Amino acid sequence: MNEAVPVQRSEPQKPKKIWWMNIRYILRSRLRTFPSLEKLVLTIWHPLKYFYWKNRWGLETQLRSLQGERERYIDADRIYYVSPDKIVFSSLQEFNFNYFKGHVLAGDWDRLDKRIEDLDIYLAIKQVCVDGKQWSDTIFFQRILKDIQHGRIHYACRNEKDLIKHCYAIEALYIDIQQKGYKSQKELFAEKLINDPMQAEEDIAISIGRDGDFLFSDGAHRLIIAKLLGLPSIPVKIAVRHKEWIDFREELVLYARDSKISKNNKLYQPATHLDLTDIPSSHESQNRFQIIKSSTSFTNGSMLDIGACLGYFCHCFEDLGFDCVAIENDQQTVYFLQRLKRAENRHFKVFSNSILDNLEIRDNHFNIVLALNIFHHFLKTQGDFERLVDLLNNLHMDEMYFESHLPDESQMEGAYQNFSPEEFVQFILANSMLDRSILIDRMSDGRPIYKLYRSERESPHGIPVGMFS
Repeated sequence: MNEAVPVQRSEPQKPKKIWWMNIRYILRSRLRTFPSLEKLVLTIWHPLKYFYWKNRWGLETQLRSLQGERERYIDADRIYYVSPDKIVFSSLQEFNFNYFKGHVLAGDWDRLDKRIEDLDIYLAIKQVCVDGKQWSDTIFFQRILKDIQHGRIHYACRNEKDLIKHCYAIEALYIDIQQKGYKSQKELFAEKLINDPMQAEEDIAISIGRDGDFLFSDGAHRLIIAKLLGLPSIPVKIAVRHKEWIDFREELVLYARDSKISKNNKLYQPATHLDLTDIPSSHESQNRFQIIKSSTSFTNGSMLDIGACLGYFCHCFEDLGFDCVAIENDQQTVYFLQRLKRAENRHFKVFSNSILDNLEIRDNHFNIVLALNIFHHFLKTQGDFERLVDLLNNLHMDEMYFESHLPDESQMEGAYQNFSPEEFVQFILANSMLDRSILIDRMSDGRPIYKLYRSERESPHGIPVGMFS
């Protein structure tokens, strides 16, 4: 029997500066006894603090740029939208966004040792807001109260009354988000629900580990509430990126520039990871996916992508609930395919050889097979052509989405066979278990995409092609 996972402290391993927290508390307490003075101080302090942090970041970035640091490539204030379910672990060091934003740091702070759902604050919010328990019965409340009684300060709380007030504020936030939806800090500031411009910059902060994992860094209450309410996405900012992740990102940019399958410094397919979407991509993969998604008879099942490149279609179909298999022959591309798979914590299987050499594929049945801009490479020699015939005769499938080359392309000069798109479709139908075809669209370069399928399945809408239609 597996042992229960121990409840973990919600605070980071690195302790806070207790002396500074004490000074801040004393100053705030004294100011509260003079409301007019407190209002004046806060009116001056908030914009001054905001001005300091905004300019501090810009000056530090320029300085590090002169020193060759890679933070210069990062838009630190960019807001991203991510599913709360993708933020599974917490970083082992707290990274307050205003202190760390945009930094690149090495080290082991990104070890996956601290699961958010094991934190006592997560369990406490769930027990109170979902299960209806009392705060005083939670491990979180009891631990924080014990620390306070021993002279430590948490969440600016110095006594039990402060702690109870803090917990009720969390509960009120849960109810507010549940009833009114999640709002970014800037939206709250615009609606004058918060009045500190610095607080308006403090959305949930995440950091990115060496393998691309999203690690919670700041804003625990809002993240946990978003998770418990099952919100589809929330606004986040990235506080810190691991040095090894930045190394990989730069490798991917170089691959886009130098790879034989890339054009105009663009990736052949988009990288779906949140922090890589700014790298330019080509070949209309998003359009292809939408076309195929709207044409297929299946809402889940199994999918094979032949010539998977960076695995874009496997990422998309896995999101739909498909069990996916990617097969890619180019070893440099396979490296990035595997790294991008890990970065998104995907489950699809990867084969790093030619589909013509892979016998394991033939032992499986696939609901969907993608053959987009790949089969014409097997027409160039007699040997590959004959192996393509053998593959088609042994490939078990319900549907194939086939994108053909155009016969006048220079790459096909001297090829053993050079079919027109319609001839290529008839060749596949004649040598496979499929017997129907429709033209479903054309890409901007003129290449057509066909759906090929078996007649015993329901006939879809489209443009009939050839004698088998």
